[in-house]
Amino acid sequence: MFKKSFFITFLLLVSTAFAYDLGLITDHNFYAVNESIFAVGGVKINVTPISNVSVVFSVINQAGTAVLTATFVTNSSGQFNSTFQLTATGNYTLRANVSGDVVNHFIKVLAYDDIGASTDHSTYTSGGTGTITVNVEDVNDAGVSSQSVTVT
Repeated sequence: MFKKSFFITFLLLVSTAFAYDLGLITDHNFYAVNESIFAVGGVKINVTPISNVSVVFSVINQAGTAVLTATFVTNSSGQFNSTFQLTATGNYTLRANVSGDVVNHFIKVLAYDDIGASTDHSTYTSGGTGTITVNVEDVNDAGVSSQSVTVT
């Protein structure tokens, strides 16, 4: 009898690419035009911070146009940060991209920074009348016009 021997040869391909765990936050969710916005992001694999990784950071407006793009390198804690200002109102997407792994964070930029209200008297009697004055201000404490106010 003849014995046949078979040899099976195979090639195992293993990807050396890693999926990064990305995080991205800001100090607030709402900002005024020209207010400083502080964003911080982190890059990890599992729970281990990854240093010296290039991060492409973008700020994208409602039309889908990048109004700010920068590249950062993570520090020894796996973090990067950016402080910037936006000059137009609207909804914005902040995006961090590391080798195709992406995380988004959303903020809104308003025309005003502060709303203050005051009355013309400290106390009122039943049936009396009064005046409420509303001030809407930007980050430089300058008045902002054309803002709708509803008093209920």
